Amino acid sequence: MQKLFIYFALLITAPAFSQSNATAPGQSDTESIDGIVTALYDVISGPALQPRDWDRFRSLFVPQARLNAVRIGQDGQASLVSMSVEDYIQRVDKQFYMNGFFERELFRQTDTYANITQLFSTYESRQEAEGPVIARGINSIQLAYYEGRYWVAGILWNGEAPDNPIPPQYLPRYNQQTVNHENEIIMVGKINRMGLEQQPYGEWFKDGYASYAVDEAALKGMDKKLGGIKILVFMGTWCSDSQREVPHLYKILDYLGYDMNSFSIVAVNDHPDFYKQSPQHEEQGWNIEYVPTIIFLKEGKELGRIVEAPVESLEKDMVDILR
Repeated sequence: MQKLFIYFALLITAPAFSQSNATAPGQSDTESIDGIVTALYDVISGPALQPRDWDRFRSLFVPQARLNAVRIGQDGQASLVSMSVEDYIQRVDKQFYMNGFFERELFRQTDTYANITQLFSTYESRQEAEGPVIARGINSIQLAYYEGRYWVAGILWNGEAPDNPIPPQYLPRYNQQTVNHENEIIMVGKINRMGLEQQPYGEWFKDGYASYAVDEAALKGMDKKLGGIKILVFMGTWCSDSQREVPHLYKILDYLGYDMNSFSIVAVNDHPDFYKQSPQHEEQGWNIEYVPTIIFLKEGKELGRIVEAPVESLEKDMVDILR
């Protein structure tokens, strides 16, 4: 949590400036709730020495918008730090540029009436894209829709603390189900083996797992090469290629004794309005064109991926990627 206190110290001690005129936003940023929330997180995130596009940031807000942070002092008492958009920019720009800062949305609850929307957007922050989490909390985001677009009217956020954890209802839920455009039950978002073993997915998952014969010879020594490797999978429970390859992958990783704490799997939608998307948009930035896509990562860097189907076999393709 020390990094969180550094950011708050910066917010409190930096000078204030009046808001300047905003430039016009990209249409995709403001034509939908998802677009404007995605833009909010994207524009503040980036590695050290990468300037932020603050004109894009300004363009998301109404001129009178306030950004408000609730903080807890050393005496345990809560107080409010309230900033204009320009205050915020001036107080974080140097810190983000010198040290890097990434923030992503973990979960979103949305309530809309007529032209107003209130979001509870759970976030986590890092200094590096795949670095350790330095802070979590909830952004309360107020949106207004007028002049043919969405505007951020204000943001109020509260960081998580050991004695005030984020309630479970505001954290990602595994194995969420929905009905697609073909009236088929599918899973979307983060999923796990437990979800895949339940019906209606269990039939193809369990059969595929049981019937697959692992190429043990091809995997000789592979258990050692998997040390420090994270595996990220994007699949569709509606997709025949995913239904074939994902059970096989699970069986291979079980055979190798892989630490499944380093394994993540995300189910994407096939509805035309949300094609290849998940509710929390974990697919963003990964260039997912086909599923399944199996990505191998080490220290946050992609080593390679298997897309839709292996070139030779899952085992041999893994060996080629991790050699």
